[in-house]
Amino acid sequence: MANNLNTLETTIENQIDPNGAPGSILAQNHQNILKSVLDNVGKYTGLQFKAVKETNAGVVNTGEFVWNSNAMNETNGFTVTVARYTVDGQLIVRVLSRLKTGDLLKFKDRKGRSALFEFKKFTENVDVNSNIVYDLYIVGFSENINYTYQIGEILDCMIEIFPASVTTGLVNIQNSIQQMKLDFFWSLRDNLNETPETRWFTSTRIDGKVAKLGVVIQNYELLNSFTDATFTLLIDRYRKGGKKGQPNNILYPDKNVRKSKYRHENFNQTDGFFSVNRINEIEVTSSEMLLNFGQDFYFREKHTTFADDFFPRPKGKKSKNIHSTSIVKQGFVDLGFRMRIEIPSESYIWESHHIGFIRMLGIYNIKDPMNEQRLITYSYK
Repeated sequence: MANNLNTLETTIENQIDPNGAPGSILAQNHQNILKSVLDNVGKYTGLQFKAVKETNAGVVNTGEFVWNSNAMNETNGFTVTVARYTVDGQLIVRVLSRLKTGDLLKFKDRKGRSALFEFKKFTENVDVNSNIVYDLYIVGFSENINYTYQIGEILDCMIEIFPASVTTGLVNIQNSIQQMKLDFFWSLRDNLNETPETRWFTSTRIDGKVAKLGVVIQNYELLNSFTDATFTLLIDRYRKGGKKGQPNNILYPDKNVRKSKYRHENFNQTDGFFSVNRINEIEVTSSEMLLNFGQDFYFREKHTTFADDFFPRPKGKKSKNIHSTSIVKQGFVDLGFRMRIEIPSESYIWESHHIGFIRMLGIYNIKDPMNEQRLITYSYK
């Protein structure tokens, strides 16, 4: 009885008459009930949910822990779904973002059922009402109770977490960032409450307009849960490989070959292809940002003639990086985006792999010689 709160509740209802006098309950029964209540104090600590077998027509209500019809002793790995908030209103991603593969989760419900699971990973998802939920991929153990929740069964439950090892949590932060994804949009999208004038800027360098770049950070709550960390968006430019400098040096052949890759450029070095007017590191301040990072300085300047050596030819690239017709010329620059995290209190700096790519387009249109158009926009990769 001590572990089953439902049984304890029934016992109280049977042995304590709500209409009875103070002396109507046997002393022995009264003592047993009080002891059972004391035995359960502290046994149900952790993250508070309500466990159910499956969703109600695809809806995950606040505080629900959905088994998705899986058995507790399933050892092949399975997915359970949890609501964005616990029963007592806690944002669950603050905990999930700190979990790592191998951590143990302990489940315990009001009926005293208890099971351990090994955590593998989690992903953000939405239910049919577009509410944020989280899918947890876990693995059960054969010694867990062989039980599957029944239709209509809704029980209070708690989830406790046991770390696989003592850690500062830095690896967990890395895992969180690697799960992120960037969605891009160009600045003509009309949901930012900004006027068209603020979504574009005019560049005298190219004598035309430049579209700001819109970025939406999926799973932004993963970042927002680390209040003592600074996150920076890193912009890398793709450079094709080939020989650099003088023809092949017999003594140092490797030093004359540049590999094709995305490069985080060093604006401090003396090189005509680099420009301090380009910004390749931007602090992340919200889940959706509109960026002006010196896009026009990735291209050569305008010119009065329709020549290959000027806009829209990208800086540091040959004329073959331009698509040309009789009236339209188009150059392009490929960019990759990464994330850097800095935690001063830990003397910690870490950078992710690329989590987003775009192609920046420089366009020169002379269809109307009296109204030439130069602009910079984007395509998505």
